[in-house]
Parts: sequence; structure tokens; C-alpha cells
Amino acid sequence: MMNQSELLDRLYSQMVAVAYRTMGNKSDALDIVQESWLKIIQKYETLQDPDKLLFWASTIVKRTAVNEIRKRESRRKTEGRWVRLHMPLNVEPDNLLRELEWQEWISPLDEETKRMFKYKYDLGLKDLEIAERLGLPMGTVKARLHRGKRHLKKHTNLYHSRT
Repeated sequence: MMNQSELLDRLYSQMVAVAYRTMGNKSDALDIVQESWLKIIQKYETLQDPDKLLFWASTIVKRTAVNEIRKRESRRKTEGRWVRLHMPLNVEPDNLLRELEWQEWISPLDEETKRMFKYKYDLGLKDLEIAERLGLPMGTVKARLHRGKRHLKKHTNLYHSRT
């Protein structure tokens, strides 16, 4: 029989392993474990069989990770929709970044912001991954992407009002 400390160590190790397998990187896995710990603490009274704690916790971790992945996918689709809604009508959404019009449309942006747009919308990188790749703080990446979208929206509105 394990003592409480050994059980918690085993539980934590198992939670990290499940989260890492699902998320694919340590940072995201640790975030999932932290969120899952809170759920386990809040719902512990609902556990009917304490012998099933490890299985129950693994299920919570797996579901939390899957929900996070779904949320990220939804966010990417929403951001992609924003770009498609605000780009010139003659750009094919399926070939968004491959089309010459895309390059023309983002031409008002500086090179660094164009690169961030490519990473975000073509490669599907998260803001943190972009920041790491470019060696910039994440806040800087978020601010530049936001300003870039605002600039393109303003530029697109000017373009459409002239035609």
C-alpha cells in the first residue's frame, strides 16, 4: 500500500505523462496538469471509488487537454475567418497565403509583421511559438499582430471606398 506522498507523486507523474502525450510539449502539458489539479480538487467528493483515483485523474487530464486543443483550433479558425472577411474578394480562401493577391494585400505591413502573419495564419503557430522563433516578447508579437490586422482593415476599407 502506498502512502499519501507516494500516491500524489505517482498521480502527478501520470498526469504529466498523459498531458505531454496529448499536447506534445512540456509547457502546454504543465498548464494542462495545473488546470486538471484544480478540477480534481473541486470534484474530489464525486469520486465514488478512491481506488480508481489514477484512472479518474487521467481521464480529467485527457479531457482537459482535448478541450484545450479544440479551443485552439476554434480560435485559429476564427482568426482565419477574420482575415478572409477583411481581404479583397478575389483571393481564394483555400490558397490564402499562396496567392499573389495575399502578398499584395499585406504589402502595407513592415517585413517583421508580414513574417508574423505568415507564421500565424500559414503555419498555424501560436503567439508564444512566434515569439520564441523571432526572439521577441509574446506581448510584442500580440501587439504587432493586432496593429497589423487593424492597419489592414483600415487599408482594405480605403481600397473598397475608392472602387
